[in-house]
Amino acid sequence: MVTPSTALVDERLSVVVEGVGPRQLFTLRAVTFDQRDRAWEAEAEFTAGPDGAADLTQVAPSPGGSYEGVDEMGLFWSASPTVEGAQIAHRPSLDYVTRLELIVDGVVVDSAVIRRRFDASDLLREEIEEAGLVGAYYRPQGPGPFPGVVVFAGSDGGLESAEWRASLLASRGVAALAVAVFNHEGRPDDLVELPLEYGVEAFEWLLDQPETGEVGVLGFSKGSELALNLAARETRVASVVAISPTAYVWPGVTDGPPETRSSWTWKGEPLPAIPWSIGPVAGSMFGRGPPFRLRVLYEESLEAAPPAIRNNAEIPVSEIVAPVLLVSGEDDGSWPATSMAEAVKETILESDPAADVTHLQYPGAGHLLFWDYLPVTTAERNAGQIFGGTAAGTAAARADSWPRLQSFLRRTLVE
Repeated sequence: MVTPSTALVDERLSVVVEGVGPRQLFTLRAVTFDQRDRAWEAEAEFTAGPDGAADLTQVAPSPGGSYEGVDEMGLFWSASPTVEGAQIAHRPSLDYVTRLELIVDGVVVDSAVIRRRFDASDLLREEIEEAGLVGAYYRPQGPGPFPGVVVFAGSDGGLESAEWRASLLASRGVAALAVAVFNHEGRPDDLVELPLEYGVEAFEWLLDQPETGEVGVLGFSKGSELALNLAARETRVASVVAISPTAYVWPGVTDGPPETRSSWTWKGEPLPAIPWSIGPVAGSMFGRGPPFRLRVLYEESLEAAPPAIRNNAEIPVSEIVAPVLLVSGEDDGSWPATSMAEAVKETILESDPAADVTHLQYPGAGHLLFWDYLPVTTAERNAGQIFGGTAAGTAAARADSWPRLQSFLRRTLVE
């Protein structure tokens, strides 16, 4: 019914039902189990063809199911948690098991089990703790040379969210270094006045590996702030990917009250940052309590900042000499990623009209533009935040942007 039965989380699967009656109505139910063994369920009803078969690459479900339209991965990304508040984890070491059931007249007549994971079985992984650098290095087997990418995660910090991205990149032939920037053992608890030189150290470490060729940087959300600032100051960076990006430096990230100090320093000096300004909309939002659409705070802070402050806080992307790929969801609820990505693109092109810069923007998509077919139904809001987008819009953006991102890296990084 499903092939392959073991796959990476970014692989599209073939789902074909055979042996039911001609024009038979049947239901497919997918039950995915997360890291705490909680169930995530999706189901949809279909009508078999005159031969008693249905191929989900060609057949749409009846109205009222978990997803709409022809999409063989719909049952995987549209699953909802059976436990309120559950969140799907992205862990490289974790198998995601889905049981797909074929139901006819209310009876389960067949089932299949699919196992999916982030890392290919033959990847090499090395924990890095050298001279203050903390990370995890994933690379394919063999002598290389492989294209290299340094991966920076977002405002959650830690290593895990950078690590799953690195493991999936390595599974696709890239030597990828996941970097713990903060909120991890051996690193500061908070992201406040952190030296950009730390990112340079990570870049140089990967560049020095004998199996790597050219090296690029990839940052998601707050990590894009680091990636773009790094690329603007380090001309050896050969490729830049910024997902749900910013065009400006912002105050730091802590667990306490809103931070006033900058997130970053360079050569011992704090980078100018846009100061927080809580206007009427953000004030009303915070007064109501969570969940928060933090985009409002960023937009009001940008609007309130005098032009001189805004200009000083702008990331100097015109200094980037590498090709740049920007990816954004138009309904990003965390910050105005699409308008900021456009600002980055326009600034680069104003400096060099022939620059290699691309912006992929997706209507109906939110902030969490991951690279997998895991459940996306909680990506609109969780953990007290509204990340924006619809499940279908965000899933479509993920499915479209990931192969294009891979093509960009293959084109811009010489092995």
